[in-house]
Amino acid sequence: MRKMRILFLCMIFVFNIAFIVPSWAEAVRVSSLAGDVKIIPAGETKEVACTPEMELKPGDRILTGDESRLEMYFDKAKQNTATVESNSNVVIRLQEEDKIELIDGELITALNDLGKGEVFRVRTPSAVCGARGTIWDTAVIKGVTTISTLKDRVFVRGVNKDGSVMEKEFWVKEGYERKIKKFERPEKMLKISRDRFEKLREKADIKKKEKKVPVSKKKARMLDRARRERKMDRIEKIEEKDRVLEDISDIRDKSVTNVIEQKDETRLDSVRDKLDDSSNTGTRITKP
Repeated sequence: MRKMRILFLCMIFVFNIAFIVPSWAEAVRVSSLAGDVKIIPAGETKEVACTPEMELKPGDRILTGDESRLEMYFDKAKQNTATVESNSNVVIRLQEEDKIELIDGELITALNDLGKGEVFRVRTPSAVCGARGTIWDTAVIKGVTTISTLKDRVFVRGVNKDGSVMEKEFWVKEGYERKIKKFERPEKMLKISRDRFEKLREKADIKKKEKKVPVSKKKARMLDRARRERKMDRIEKIEEKDRVLEDISDIRDKSVTNVIEQKDETRLDSVRDKLDDSSNTGTRITKP
């Protein structure tokens, strides 16, 4: 009986372990796509149709055409995503820290929920860049890599001729960028212009990709009450402004009336004087 009980407990343990799903899966799925997007499976040359929720495996190649893009996610909660922009050539790697290889084009990476100790790296022909939680843009044009950080900071290293990664690590902080040429160390960090930074943030849809922190019911009620109070304050201010404007209008109307009355009174006095003069002299005057 005791052996049967131990065996039963062992079976339950194995069964539970088998169904534990790690937060970081060694697979990628397509979240959305638009335009001309082609997928070439690993080891093949023929293209296949790309569809939402399609699984992408190591070695799969993604090709996007003009005005096309593909967004993919690396976890069930869709907190860690990468967006392949138009005219890009990307290969899925999932080799330890190297998750994606950008051969050419542009890639926007947004990380919000990596596991403890996890690092997400993007490899290009001239650099390796990555982070543990941030949003950045990687662009490869004619072999030159540009790393633009849109939130927090990103580390970057150069790549040697033999494909090995340089030991020296450089950082790119939010609002700045670095260029890396083939087989060279990253160049000096430069500030991104305000217009370009805003365009990159808009393209990356920062508000959508930022992790939403859950709010407790109590805090939600407090926030709702604060919003209502702010609204009431605004209504009261508007009503007070209307009252002030009405007072000003009344004052102006009274002022105009007073002026008219004063003018009329002065005119009447003038007429009276003329009437008095005419009665004394016997002359006739016309009405004003």
